Amino acid sequence: IEAIAAYYNRVMIGTADGSLLLYVVTASKDPNTGTDRFVPNASDCRAGFAEKKKAINQLLPLPELDLLLTLVDGQILQHKLKKLEPKSPVKGIKGCSIFALKKHNGNYLMAAAVKKKLFIYEWVDSDGEFQF
Repeated sequence: IEAIAAYYNRVMIGTADGSLLLYVVTASKDPNTGTDRFVPNASDCRAGFAEKKKAINQLLPLPELDLLLTLVDGQILQHKLKKLEPKSPVKGIKGCSIFALKKHNGNYLMAAAVKKKLFIYEWVDSDGEFQF
């Protein structure tokens, strides 16, 4: 396991060989003790989700935008969250080590660390992508 992220009742796991594992977590009460139980059920396994079996270093689901951001081999890749279909990578980023996202005044802002530089991107709804 290289990366893990959760949204709603789903858990996503990115692995060192580029696979993406998806689990749906259901909650129930234990009939004997009355305590809460959370049971993960495997819902999908995408072997080779990352091209060339590169490690998935970071995952960030954005259900409001139907978007999944992944950090693979120094690039931030975009996928449609519901169908996990690839979109274009975020332009201008190579050699990224980590990224973070914040929603500010209704806008999504992303910071990406590349070597000793910090790049700031903003989500543009009309284009459906992050722009520098």
